[in-house]
Amino acid sequence: MPQIPAAISRATGRSIPYVQIPIETLRQHNADAALVYDFVNEGSLQVDISALRKLHPGLMDFGTWLRNLQVVQPGVFSSEMPTHPRLDLKQAASLFSKFL
Repeated sequence: MPQIPAAISRATGRSIPYVQIPIETLRQHNADAALVYDFVNEGSLQVDISALRKLHPGLMDFGTWLRNLQVVQPGVFSSEMPTHPRLDLKQAASLFSKFL
């Protein structure tokens, strides 16, 4: 999925490399995440984006969400921010709801 780090690179103005993690490594660290990864990448997940956009006209792709994140949280990608900011569940839900 090199599209994800490419979108983050565009949003942050920093070069974010794509690093593929072997599925076995993921499985060792988080078996549930590995199951989700397999499910999505085996083609078992079928999503009709056009139908979803009709139901949720504000639906964004990842790049648009990243650009809007900078509008909602100016400086979110600045070098002063910690590399792994921690949000509690309430903060994350509040932030996410702004994009729905």
